[in-house]
Amino acid sequence: MKTLLSVAVIFLSFPVAAQYYYKDIVSTKESNALVATYRNSNVQKVNMKSFTVNNTPLDDLSVQQVFSPETRSLLTITKTPYQPASYLVSFFDEEGRMIKATDSAAGNLSTMSYRYNTQGQLQSIFTQFGDPLAALKTDEHIWQYDTQSNISKMLRIK
Repeated sequence: MKTLLSVAVIFLSFPVAAQYYYKDIVSTKESNALVATYRNSNVQKVNMKSFTVNNTPLDDLSVQQVFSPETRSLLTITKTPYQPASYLVSFFDEEGRMIKATDSAAGNLSTMSYRYNTQGQLQSIFTQFGDPLAALKTDEHIWQYDTQSNISKMLRIK
């Protein structure tokens, strides 16, 4: 019974680890690459349109991105008639790596701070989130790498 429980815990932990890997590692790399594309192509503003499966435009969804190379920031504004507008402001360092992001959605505020190791790999993300009128919660993900630069471990501190 103990062995069965141990195996179940191991299998149940994989989806959680994959979720953090995607959210932290993959999406941060994608954001960094997007900003590099905007910077290299002199893009300052993007308006996005959404479509249904039948290729019908969704007029009630508005997403706009404004990139400022001077402040190394990307503002993403999302609007729908069903929710208050959401504002995500991301800041990048000289190498084009995200170092801070602030997201306001549905009256909540999230601030993420990103740190990188000397090899340029994501080392940690520290997040403060919740209702800004109450005590904010914190969550930190610390990523460790082996000698071949592969991720070996992720530590989550709540």
